[in-house]
Amino acid sequence: MTKKDLFRLIIKMFGLYSVISIVFSVLPSNVCLVISQMDFVGIIWVVFSLSVIILLFAFLIYKPDTIIRWLKLDKGFDEDKIEFQNFNIIKLAVILYDK
Repeated sequence: MTKKDLFRLIIKMFGLYSVISIVFSVLPSNVCLVISQMDFVGIIWVVFSLSVIILLFAFLIYKPDTIIRWLKLDKGFDEDKIEFQNFNIIKLAVILYDK
């Protein structure tokens, strides 16, 4: 796996995780706010926030190469390939979960 592939995978996973968390936490609270107030500004707020969220996460999921290029994430490494010889999913989960 190359370092660019790894960063692509991480950015796409972050985008998918963010979409899921937004859909199940932020979106219902905004919809409840609009339903309780039922005014024009609230409806515009929900539509605007949904469009920004959709555009942001579509960019994260479909254009990770642009983000890698802007942030120069693939620069400064000695080797192009990243080896995961003795690395399994459980170790990755422990590393990501450990705060």
